[in-house]
Amino acid sequence: MMVARGVPWVFAILITAIGFGLMHVFWGLQVVAYTTVLGVFLGVARMWTGRIAAPVLAHVGNNAWAVYIAPWLYMNA
Repeated sequence: MMVARGVPWVFAILITAIGFGLMHVFWGLQVVAYTTVLGVFLGVARMWTGRIAAPVLAHVGNNAWAVYIAPWLYMNA
């Protein structure tokens, strides 16, 4: 929506990514940094495809990795 209001897409992605990262502050600064970078990639995916499905599916995949796959690999290593 910011781009539709005239905000350059680079700034819109950065502002949104920072907000996305800050929403994860309760998990620590490392997670804030990681999710901010993830937010940039999700924003670029949204701009590149023109659809919301790409970043939503990428977010689902990231959450599946963080909640299920990575802990399972850690426990079974």
